[in-house]
Parts: sequence; C-alpha cells; structure tokens
Amino acid sequence: MNDRKVYSLNKLAFLISAGVNVELALDNSNKCYGIINDNIADLLEQYKNNKELHLFLNAYKELRQFIKENKE
Repeated sequence: MNDRKVYSLNKLAFLISAGVNVELALDNSNKCYGIINDNIADLLEQYKNNKELHLFLNAYKELRQFIKENKE
C-alpha cells in the first residue's frame, strides 16, 4: 500500500512508537493525519489485537470525557 492515509491519532502514535516513518499533515478541515509509505498491515493487526492497549485507550477516553463534561 503506497501513500496510505491514517487519521486515527491512536493508530498513528502506535505506528510511530513501532518505528514506522510517518509524514504528518493537516487536511482542509485542520485534522491531523499521517501519510505512510511502508507496508503496515502486520502492525495494524497487532494494534487491533492488543487488548492491553485498548484497555488503556478506553480508560484514557473516559478521563478525557470526564474533563470535557466538568470544565467550568
């Protein structure tokens, strides 16, 4: 897969931590995405199947939601 665009910040962070070369960019809506030229199918499968990572991400999402709902 050449020039794959990934918008998920969680996936991008995982890929960067795994040593993948990610070119970061912003789209017309100012959303961050990464352009990846490497074959990342195996890493995406690891990301998908990593239960501990997803438990962490879900807990972090709960914290962000709590903060958002309780801002003064």
